[in-house]
Amino acid sequence: MENQILQGQCKVENITLNNLNGDWVDLTNICTNVKIYESIEDVFCHGRLSIVDGLDLLKNYKIIGQESLTIRIRALDQTETDGWTNLENSIDREFRVYSVSDENVDSTFRTKTYVLHFTDPKEFIARQVRINETLRGSYSSMLINMWRKYM
Repeated sequence: MENQILQGQCKVENITLNNLNGDWVDLTNICTNVKIYESIEDVFCHGRLSIVDGLDLLKNYKIIGQESLTIRIRALDQTETDGWTNLENSIDREFRVYSVSDENVDSTFRTKTYVLHFTDPKEFIARQVRINETLRGSYSSMLINMWRKYM
């Protein structure tokens, strides 16, 4: 039986998480699932990483949801001799982690599982709303009025 390449099959080469202190950690071997979503209706790519963590990175590495995430993926190609495409067809993107969810602790294996949610860093800039209006009163009353109106 010859090796068949399935549609959408790819190889994750590297997943690196950088925190605000400049420290980095390689998540390639502890990541069990990578999902990247792209839509016609949405301008930016979103995604999720499922992590099985035995080192308690949430506590020791201080993952708080403001880290940058670099993902390098290569797709399979039938034209290459080893089955993998050359580097010009690979995806090498930087994302920003905005949430950590579904945290579960498995006491049998002493591991923790959780999901890191990420998006394109340009989304944070695009979603900022500039408020241009005249406000009157004390600073606290202006802040309360703006908070109620826009939040």
